[in-house]
Amino acid sequence: MRFDDAKTYTLSEVAWALGAYSTSLERLIRQGKLRGSWDKPADSYRLKGQEVNRFLAEVLPTLPPEELRRP
Repeated sequence: MRFDDAKTYTLSEVAWALGAYSTSLERLIRQGKLRGSWDKPADSYRLKGQEVNRFLAEVLPTLPPEELRRP
């Protein structure tokens, strides 16, 4: 799976594509394992495709499988 480096995604879009809970991704953002920026008007995180691809390549393989599926 690969995201477009030039595009920005909502947290929900990334969670859906990964089959993950948004709350799991929020927790990873707070832990610094995934970088996202807070979009106040949308009340959600925005994630750059390049950052999501870095996360998929470098961080995701080191996480236990249940990490993305914890509410």
